[in-house]
Amino acid sequence: TAITTGITTPYNPQNNYTYYLEAQHHRTTPAIWPECNHRFVSHTGNIREAPDLWRGAGANQKITLRTATANGIDDAWTLTTNAGHSIDYDKGCDVVDVGAGGSKTAEGAELWRLVPSGSFAEWRFEAGHRSDC
Repeated sequence: TAITTGITTPYNPQNNYTYYLEAQHHRTTPAIWPECNHRFVSHTGNIREAPDLWRGAGANQKITLRTATANGIDDAWTLTTNAGHSIDYDKGCDVVDVGAGGSKTAEGAELWRLVPSGSFAEWRFEAGHRSDC
């Protein structure tokens, strides 16, 4: 969901635009959507806490997209929280944790690939350096 700040935010993700990122809609049981209580990616700004899902869109749910350059990753982005921390991940295939603020220290662990879902204005993020998993 795009945040409108006096100008229209593009439906196609743009560099340095701020969005509310919602969890992917469940296609087989649409009755639970949008009644799902926790669906917006959220981060308090505390680097000791992992991002999670929250029920409403507010300050802690603002995520700014920034283009990035990476060898081997097409359409690479960083996801920056309202507190200025990049959402990152562990590169190890056996670890599924997501963090923020440099909690995952491997180089490039904050790079995400943006993939269109096939529906209008709907995208998903894939961890850029986990394609071998």
